[in-house]
Amino acid sequence: MRKKKEELELSKYDNELSNLENKISDVLLMCCHLGTMWKQADLLTAQKLQNLLFPNGIYWDKEIDGYRTITENAGLAVIRRITESYKR
Repeated sequence: MRKKKEELELSKYDNELSNLENKISDVLLMCCHLGTMWKQADLLTAQKLQNLLFPNGIYWDKEIDGYRTITENAGLAVIRRITESYKR
């Protein structure tokens, strides 16, 4: 019974939840301006941007003497793949 009720409630929002295709160009455009956004951001905005890009955090790796992440942001992964294809 509870499952049916939740499915009915979710069905009200079906059209609103699937707008990923509409947002792809917005995300790519935003990613192209990350450097500028980061430089111009106040501390709170920079923290939010960092959490958005690296939701699992950023870590210091002594072996490579640099920063690393456990997971790659999906938007940044697409840009990296596109960029790598142009380098070849």
